[in-house]
Amino acid sequence: MLGPPGDYQPLAAQSRMNENYNVKGPVLKLEQRKPCFPGFEHFVDYHSFDVEFSPSGQVVHFTQYTGAGDVFRSECHSYDPSGKLARSLEFDSAESEAGATDYEHDSDGKRSGWTKRDKSGAVIGRGVEEHDGKLLVSLVSFRANDLLLRRKTFDYSDNKLVQSTSTYYIPNGDVAERWISTYDAEARISQTLGLKADGKPLGDGRYVHEYDPEGRESQVLSFNDSADDTEPNHIWRFAYNSDEHGNWIERCERSRFRNDPNWRKTVTTRKLTYSLPTTEPRSLTPIAAHGYSDHERARD
Repeated sequence: MLGPPGDYQPLAAQSRMNENYNVKGPVLKLEQRKPCFPGFEHFVDYHSFDVEFSPSGQVVHFTQYTGAGDVFRSECHSYDPSGKLARSLEFDSAESEAGATDYEHDSDGKRSGWTKRDKSGAVIGRGVEEHDGKLLVSLVSFRANDLLLRRKTFDYSDNKLVQSTSTYYIPNGDVAERWISTYDAEARISQTLGLKADGKPLGDGRYVHEYDPEGRESQVLSFNDSADDTEPNHIWRFAYNSDEHGNWIERCERSRFRNDPNWRKTVTTRKLTYSLPTTEPRSLTPIAAHGYSDHERARD
């Protein structure tokens, strides 16, 4: 599967804390951990990471971990004087520089593309972004030698996002698969479906997303995408505990398959370090962090 549900974004694309990490207030650092599924200790864990923010909420450092809790890679982001993401430096698990991504913007300040290089300076990928006025209408990424990798298009109604289509390509240029997502009135993913190159269901399921009054994901239902089935094959349900700032610091996930009477429980925790302004301009004083819960080391 080339395009996972939710269409995972490159680390460098995640440049704002409230847009990508669902936190608010004067947060200096976010540390998120999710227990590893047995057998995946040496793989990258997209749910376990640290993020450091600037006073204005920009991501300045990102660290990603393996299931075993070891550093997998990290990125440092720099911005131009107007606050636009200008460059990202990537480091490997040994903290050696592994590459860099430079970002371009048009005369109106909208991002128009990016170029990724390895540590030798060789171009290993690039991307192009197209806009219609203020609306992003397409993202196209290329492998080395300009081989097409992915094209993502966005459809709008009354300037509101209603659908996106991600098309993935194999190196010879043929379509590998497509992922189509529809969005609700708040521009949140409401449904995702994968298709083969011939338009038939990919077989990975049709996903329906639901949200709680706070806008957090509360339930994900997976249906058989090859049949008109109204009963989900798999259910994920989420419940949250929040701090006094309204940011969640514990997410309890319960999931089960259709014919399994037992629910599998997993708890993801967040440690948030906040700051308060002092009398000195642009200065921040850290205050007590909210620690991990007793479930931090929870295992299934």
